[in-house]
Amino acid sequence: MNNRAKVTLRAPEPEDLELLYTIENDTEIWDTSSATVNYSRYAIKQYLAGQPQEIMIAGEVRLIITDSETEEAVGLIDLTNYSATDRSAEIGIALLKSERGKGYGQAAIKEIERYAARFYNLRMLYARTSADNTSAAKNLFLACKYIPVATLPEWHFNQGRYEDLTVFKKNL
Repeated sequence: MNNRAKVTLRAPEPEDLELLYTIENDTEIWDTSSATVNYSRYAIKQYLAGQPQEIMIAGEVRLIITDSETEEAVGLIDLTNYSATDRSAEIGIALLKSERGKGYGQAAIKEIERYAARFYNLRMLYARTSADNTSAAKNLFLACKYIPVATLPEWHFNQGRYEDLTVFKKNL
């Protein structure tokens, strides 16, 4: 993995329609989300028209991950389930298939951690991955020094069965 990848996080733009369409409709990563239907380009255009939204109001924020040198969009990163009381949020990340394994994930997580601490005064981020998942998502959070703090038994329905989820946490 290339740990030298440099990324910039920015608000979604109308030009990100195809990126969002590709990622939101990638059924291979639906096991990490609650997605169960494909999104139309029209629905994504409507979503983009309403961006950016303030995390304190919407409870979430989505940012586009771009390569700092080429300014090419390579994925997206979300903060959801924002809690002002707990000063925490859940982190989610999705990269285009062609951009995985290049160091963008780790770089984007480091950037969102700085962003969350500086602009939202968050003290903690957490993530949930399949406990059965020994691949990219779990390894990414471990590489970024997130620690597993809990297992939620039979929590997430995926491919016809309920699977355990591992909760990872990092103090900022």
